[in-house]
Amino acid sequence: LPTFLYDESMFDPAKKSQGCLRGYYLKRVFRHIFTGPSSALNPNARRGTKTPKGRSHGMTSPLPRAIAYAAVQA
Repeated sequence: LPTFLYDESMFDPAKKSQGCLRGYYLKRVFRHIFTGPSSALNPNARRGTKTPKGRSHGMTSPLPRAIAYAAVQA
């Protein structure tokens, strides 16, 4: 798998699934899509005027299909 999908601090070559889908870049792409661009780089940023896409679709936590969608978009 591409390295941007992994959290480098958690990666263990013996356990390749450890740290998978927790990479820094993937998290930023996910936030950009589902909570808005301002929160992607700064989670404490001022909120925008539009409703985030995640909230408008009823997401209360990251769903596996949403994480997969963000990985494809990255």
